[in-house]
Amino acid sequence: MRIANKLTLKEMAKALGLNTPGGYSRIESGENELKAKHLPAIASKFGVDLHQLTDDIFFKKKVD
Repeated sequence: MRIANKLTLKEMAKALGLNTPGGYSRIESGENELKAKHLPAIASKFGVDLHQLTDDIFFKKKVD
């Protein structure tokens, strides 16, 4: 979703209050867990409501 919305790792890290883009990168890669407290900021950055975001992240089947 980040790439489709043309957002950088730095922009996402800043939106979540993380110190470095690497912190957000580790969330994307699954190295660090996504915290529920970050979901509202991510939804806002992507321009979707929280329900849509959680549906996209946790319930929609991903096609590679």
